[in-house]
Amino acid sequence: MSKSGRIVGAVMILVLVTLPLQQGWLRPLEQAGLPAVLLTVLTSWSGPLLLGLAVFCWSRIRPFRPPDWLLMSLIVVALVPLLWQFDRLSGLAIGYRYTLLATAGYWIGRAGLLEAGQLDRWLKIIIRCLVATAVLQLLAWAVLPQSAWSALGFGEQFMAGGWQRVYGAMSGPNQLATFLSLGGLWLIWRRQIGWVELAILATIVLLTFSRSALLGLVGGVIVTSVALETNWRRRGYLVAIGALIAVAIGLIIVNNEALRTSFIEARNADIRIDILQDTVERFRQSSPLELVVGHGAGTAGPAAAALDEGGFIPENWFLQIAYEFGLLGVGSVLGFLTWFFVRAVRAGRPEVAAIVVCIAINSLFLHPLSDNFAAAVWFFVLLGSNVAALSGRVKHGMISR
Repeated sequence: MSKSGRIVGAVMILVLVTLPLQQGWLRPLEQAGLPAVLLTVLTSWSGPLLLGLAVFCWSRIRPFRPPDWLLMSLIVVALVPLLWQFDRLSGLAIGYRYTLLATAGYWIGRAGLLEAGQLDRWLKIIIRCLVATAVLQLLAWAVLPQSAWSALGFGEQFMAGGWQRVYGAMSGPNQLATFLSLGGLWLIWRRQIGWVELAILATIVLLTFSRSALLGLVGGVIVTSVALETNWRRRGYLVAIGALIAVAIGLIIVNNEALRTSFIEARNADIRIDILQDTVERFRQSSPLELVVGHGAGTAGPAAAALDEGGFIPENWFLQIAYEFGLLGVGSVLGFLTWFFVRAVRAGRPEVAAIVVCIAINSLFLHPLSDNFAAAVWFFVLLGSNVAALSGRVKHGMISR
C-alpha cells in the first residue's frame, strides 16, 4: 500500500472511532454553554472529510461490481430533482446530508485501504466504550442527584412508560441500540467476542427499549443461522426455535403490565397505523414522475423534520427512500442489500449477512441509515470493504477467483 493510502486509511479509522463516541464528550460541553457555532463545527467536521476521502479513493475502485453500480444509480436518481427543484436547493442539500453522505464510507471501504483485523479491533474497542458509558449512565441515575448526572451530560430523558431509556455516549436510545446491534452481530459472527459478551450487549439494547433494534439483533442471529444452514432438517429446527422464542417474548411482554406499558401502550403503537395510512395517501396523490424518481431529497424522514417541510416521517427507511427517490431509488437500495445478503450466504460470510438483516429489519420501523450517522458510516464501510471478497465465483461455500 502506498504512503498516501496508509494516511487515508489512518484518517478514516480516526473518523470511524470518533463518530460513535463524540456525542459523549460533546454533551457535557453543550451543558457547559459552548457556543452554538463551535458545537456545529465539532459535530459536522466529519462530513467534508468523508467526501474528500471518498473522492481520493474513487480512482482505486476498478473494476466496478454490481453493488457499485446499484449505489451509483441511487446517487444519480437522487440528483435528478436538481433539474427542476431550484427553489429548494438548501433542502436538497440537507436531504443529501441525511440520506447519502454516509455512503461515502462505502467507497472508502471499497478502495481496500482498511484491513479486516484493524476494523474488528477498533469496532470492539468502540462497543466496549459504549457499553461502559451506558453502565455509567445507569449508575449515575441510581446514585447521583439529577443535577450531578446532568452535569455529566446525562440530563436529557428518554422515557418508555415509567422507565428511563439508556443512551450512553450517543444522541439517543435508538442510535445506541442500533450501533450495538450492528457491531455485536459483526463481532460475534467473526468470533471476535463470545456469547456472554453478546448477551451483555443484548441487555443494554433491551434497556434502550428500542424495539426495532432488538428485532434486528434477534433477526441477525436467527435469520442468518437459518440462511447459512445447509441441512434442511436442522434449518427446520432453527425456524421452530426462532418462532418459539418470538412467541415466548411476545407473551411475556403482553402479560407483564410494566413491559406491556413500556414496549406497547406508552410507545404510540397506534400512531404508527395513522402514519402508515398517511404514507399511503401521500403516495396515492403523487404524480407518475414523482412515483418513479421521487419528490426529492429532504421531503421525507429525519431531514424533512429538520427542515420542517411538512415533517413527513414514515417511520420506515424504505418508504422514506421510495418517497424521496421513487421506485428507481428504492429499487437500487433493495438490489444493493439483496446482493450482499445473497453473496454472503453463498460464500459462508455470516457477519455480512447478519448486519444486512439487522439494518433491513430496523429500517422497517425507523430510519437507521438517515438519523444514525455513526452506524450508517460503519455499515457502509463494512459492506464496501467486503465487496472484493464476495465478488468471485462461489463454490462449496467459499469464494474462488
